[in-house]
Amino acid sequence: MQIFRAAVFRQFEAVRLNEKTRKQPVVLNVDAFEEKIHILLPQGFKVDEIPDAVTVNSEYRNYQAGWASELGSVTFTRKLEVPPRTVPAAQYTQLKKFLDTVYGSSNQPVVLMR
Repeated sequence: MQIFRAAVFRQFEAVRLNEKTRKQPVVLNVDAFEEKIHILLPQGFKVDEIPDAVTVNSEYRNYQAGWASELGSVTFTRKLEVPPRTVPAAQYTQLKKFLDTVYGSSNQPVVLMR
């Protein structure tokens, strides 16, 4: 068995909201990112477990991530769109949940078996 994570770039790790609550608004700069990673499997291995697709859409952010298993390979795609916006402190929990989802999806493992 081998386990790997398809997201090789960790640009989202720098934007982590660790506090449970917030008193001041959060200012989001415009951000957009799209990547597609095609990984060839080691000879003799096949995909045993692959993560489910993730889609989060709302008024101030959009994120999609997906994995596809093809004969002898795995393709990982993800797309993030964040328009410039000031998120009120009252919406901090929703923003934190979104960013946690983005971070979590990039750490989903793909399991290979012989």
